[in-house]
Amino acid sequence: GLKESQKQFDDFARSIGVNLKQLTAAGVAIGAAAAAINAFTDACGEAINRGAELAKQAEGIKRAFDRLNQPQLLDNLREATHGTVSDLELMKNAVKFDNFNLSLEQMGTFLAFAQQQAKDTGQSVEYMVDSIVTGLGRKSLPILDNLGLSATDIRKKMEEVGDMTTAVAEIIKERMEKAGGYVETAADRAAQANAKLENAMLELGNAMQEVFGFTGWDDMAKGIKTELVGSLTFTIETIGRAKDAWNGLMQAMGI
Repeated sequence: GLKESQKQFDDFARSIGVNLKQLTAAGVAIGAAAAAINAFTDACGEAINRGAELAKQAEGIKRAFDRLNQPQLLDNLREATHGTVSDLELMKNAVKFDNFNLSLEQMGTFLAFAQQQAKDTGQSVEYMVDSIVTGLGRKSLPILDNLGLSATDIRKKMEEVGDMTTAVAEIIKERMEKAGGYVETAADRAAQANAKLENAMLELGNAMQEVFGFTGWDDMAKGIKTELVGSLTFTIETIGRAKDAWNGLMQAMGI
């Protein structure tokens, strides 16, 4: 009768309510998954495009750096800056340092000081590295002042040793001895993560350019199709390098 019909209607309404809740929950989950996939794709696309741009920039810089004929220099500069500066920035500044006719043997000491001053002042390590290289190269006291190197102290030390570069090196040595040993901070770890990501993007840009000849995210599928279907000229080694570079990028991105 009427009660039975009412009960059936109530059961049906409750069933619809439960189903709607389930559908809503599923829709939210699907939406979140789609958003995560889109965010991942955007991040990868941005990183790959950045890697392609870095590869273009690095081509000439790497050739100039190799002409310095200093096989251990890059490792020494990485160590001096505690991994807080990307390889491309280190190579770029080494070339600039040499162009200013400054001794590459002293460069590690100068960059170690720049890295320490970046940590102490809150400035970016790239800015401090550029400041010390440019300041020494142009013999600019105002630029060196960015690193907390007093013009008065530099002039006084120059009277003792004869030239600005040696004077600055002596002042830096004294300052760093007083400061004690290196202590890693959160700022260092953040800079290290940024440098690692930049290096990974550059490596992927180089590898993908070599393997597929593409210049950005939009060309990736086209390049892969051309190589896989068209000529099959690439080797296992080059594909392996691209795969390793991709895995390195994912690791640097924390994925």
